[in-house]
Amino acid sequence: AQSVEDVTAVVLNMGIAMVEATRGVLVSVEGDRLRLLGTRGMSARLESQLAVLNYETEVPVVHALRKGEVVWIESGEEFRERYGSAYQGFEELGDMQTYVAAPLVHAGETVGALALHFKEAAAVGASDRTFTLLLAQAAATALHRARTYDSELDKRRRAEWMEPIDCCIGMIGSIADG
Repeated sequence: AQSVEDVTAVVLNMGIAMVEATRGVLVSVEGDRLRLLGTRGMSARLESQLAVLNYETEVPVVHALRKGEVVWIESGEEFRERYGSAYQGFEELGDMQTYVAAPLVHAGETVGALALHFKEAAAVGASDRTFTLLLAQAAATALHRARTYDSELDKRRRAEWMEPIDCCIGMIGSIADG
């Protein structure tokens, strides 16, 4: 995966399938703003609510970013107690038993966060936790590289777009100089 779009697709499809999660959310940190990169298994209504995330939003994925550590929620009841008001009216989350939200950190820089929802409570075992954290580490590295790739590609496109303009400006300058 090279672009941020590619990384998002891989994490939300293959990554979520590997850890056997039912739903997932991938968020990018862009300066002091958060950007929803994508979701899997969410309704359009919930996805639209997640699209306006900010650092004050009381949801696990943002909580993990603010704390700088993984948030493990081991039951639907615990989730409703801690975050019920944020997702009020979204009954689709009521069938989840385990929630994990991990900040995505690459070389000391937080580049995003990944939230996973599991229907089974089994996702809290030591090996499941380890595998989930490995997915988060891989996602952090891939997202960092993809953002760098996208940035360089954007610079190249701008330079290629400006080349004919620079050429024309040079010709006009030569004509004016006479």
